[in-house]
This record gives sequence, structure tokens and C-alpha cells, in this order.
Amino acid sequence: VWVNGLWFVSLTLSLSTAIFAVLAKQWTRQYILPITGSSRERCFIRQFRYDGLEKWYFTAIIGLLPIPLHLSLIIFLVGLVIFLAPLHTAIAIAVGILSSILLGLYLATIFL
Repeated sequence: VWVNGLWFVSLTLSLSTAIFAVLAKQWTRQYILPITGSSRERCFIRQFRYDGLEKWYFTAIIGLLPIPLHLSLIIFLVGLVIFLAPLHTAIAIAVGILSSILLGLYLATIFL
């Protein structure tokens, strides 16, 4: 039950991150689309779009998108080790060690 719970949480985080990434891409696409009309209208529309991006903290959202995806990977790997432990201890240990090394490298890249 624990393994399924961890994997479903991981799946939910991954899919949520994916949908927000798609939405962010759509917002970006709307911002860079060419605008027709007079230069005054183009300026007004461009500023309106820019203000919307600023109001909704678009750059902060983009910067935070990787975090749930990384958490999802960690949760999935924890679930995988728990799943493998009763099946084959040596494989579970190997996957656990590899996952720990990858997590250590990931944390090192964050803080360096």
C-alpha cells in the first residue's frame, strides 16, 4: 500500500508539473505572438501582456516548476526501493545506493 501511495503521489506531482509547464509555454507563446494594429495599439497590448506576466509572477513560477518534478523523482525512487526490498535485497540495495548517489550529486549541484 505504501509503494502504491508513493507512486501515485509521484505521478500526481509529475502530471501537475507537466500541465503547468504547458500552460507556461502557452502564456509565453501569447506574449511573443506578433501584434497587428497601430504602433500605439501594439504598445498597449504588449504592455498589457507584460503586466499580466508580472502580476502573476511568471518568472517565479517558471523557476519553481522543476521542484515538484524533482520531488516526484525522489518519491518514485523511494517507492522503488521499498518495492524491491522484499523481492530481492541485493537489487534494492543497489538501487538505493545509486539513488542516494544521484541525490547527492543533485544536491551538490544546487548548492555549488
